[in-house]
Amino acid sequence: MRALSFIDELSGTRNRRGFFLLAGRKLSAAHAGGAGATVVLAVVRGLADANAWHGRAAGTELIRDAARALSAAFGPDDLIARLGGGEFVVLTASEPEDVRERIAAAVKDRNELAAERPYKLDLAVGVASAGPGDALTVDDLIAAADRDLHDRDGASPPGPPPVRAPKAKRAGRGQQRRSAAA
Repeated sequence: MRALSFIDELSGTRNRRGFFLLAGRKLSAAHAGGAGATVVLAVVRGLADANAWHGRAAGTELIRDAARALSAAFGPDDLIARLGGGEFVVLTASEPEDVRERIAAAVKDRNELAAERPYKLDLAVGVASAGPGDALTVDDLIAAADRDLHDRDGASPPGPPPVRAPKAKRAGRGQQRRSAAA
């Protein structure tokens, strides 16, 4: 039962909790062994559109296909997880140079297997790596991979997100609202 709490039911990969539980240990072990590590952030493009135009089952299939493509692109020693929505993260010992090509080939294979569908799997990918002597954390690597994803995808302007103005206060508890007739 405990093991199930670390698996994402929809994708079959680790969930956020399962990823962060293991990722810190794997990164520390890689550094202790004199190895580097690479973090890949992959986001399913068009997930909301697939849900809107083809129904929730289409979105579910895209999430499952993303998990299958990432599982095909990486090995059994790599840590793959769905963070939420259409966002996945991978911690791997693979060199960062060939990661995008491997993912692109796996996505192409998934799309060929499901050629009859009116929608296709498309992943935006960000990659960041740490050398053996780097003191980067898993969070640092995910943030760097996220920046790389947005730099390549053009999906987000640089800098912090905009600050939203606070919502106007509504009548709270114990306050009576006056009607227009009063």
